[in-house]
Amino acid sequence: MSIVRFNPYFAADRRTAPAGWTPVADVWETGSAYRIDLEIPSVPAEAVDVSVEEGVLIMSGERSRTERAEGERNHRLERRAGRFSRRFKLPEDADAEAISARIADGLLEVTVGKREESKPRRIEVVAA
Repeated sequence: MSIVRFNPYFAADRRTAPAGWTPVADVWETGSAYRIDLEIPSVPAEAVDVSVEEGVLIMSGERSRTERAEGERNHRLERRAGRFSRRFKLPEDADAEAISARIADGLLEVTVGKREESKPRRIEVVAA
C-alpha cells in the first residue's frame, strides 16, 4: 500500500497493509474541493470501496485476472491483478460528509468538499 502526501497541509498516514498492486493517482485542489483520480482499469464499481476512517480517505478494491477458456494458455501476463489500496490523510478543511465517488473509463474520481467555514470569503468592513 502506498501512503501519499498530496498537499503540504496533509499529514502522511503511516499505517500500511499488503496490496497486490498500487494504482497511480492524480490529486489537485480547487477553491471548494479536493479531487483524487485513481487509475484502475478493468475494475468494476462493485469491486471498489471508498471510506473515511479517522481523517484518512481509503480507496481499495480488487482487480480479477481474466479467466481463460479451456484450451487457451497464457504466454505473457503483465497486468497486475489482486487487491489494491491507497490512503490519503485529509487536511483539516476537508469535509468528510461531502465526499462523492464515481468510476468511468477505468478512472475512479473521488471529490472531497471543503468545509464552508474554510472557503475564502470577503469580510465586510462597516463604519463605527
